[in-house]
Amino acid sequence: MTINRYGLDLLLLLINRHMRFFVTILSYNERIISMEIKGEQYIVTYDKEKETIAFQGIFRLLDMKAYDPIIKLLQTVAERHPPLIYLDLKELSFLNSSGFHVISKFVIHIRDLKKSQLIIKGANDLPWKNSLINLKRLMPEIIFEE
Repeated sequence: MTINRYGLDLLLLLINRHMRFFVTILSYNERIISMEIKGEQYIVTYDKEKETIAFQGIFRLLDMKAYDPIIKLLQTVAERHPPLIYLDLKELSFLNSSGFHVISKFVIHIRDLKKSQLIIKGANDLPWKNSLINLKRLMPEIIFEE
């Protein structure tokens, strides 16, 4: 469904009933303002104004295919080449190995593009913070904030 009023577009997509997630894209004059992917136990949001991708909830998806919409959102942000990208993990309560693999691939993609500085927020408060700190091996320039 698309709603258009005063140049503001809201696109709501039910991607797959079996995977049970929704993708919402808000754009103005064909420029993305925000994106949201909402599953049963998680939400991923992108706020263009703050250049922040926020992960919330439990990421216990069954396989890599289930992460496809999240991967697409991350790639979309990376391909915009903003000078700073914030990855906010403060509200993320669980991340399985497939989810960590998705974040690792995103870090590598940002590193290879050499266009953006990546800042991870909330990494110090997470039970798996040691795994996240290993991302420095993939991208030494990565910054961790509380």
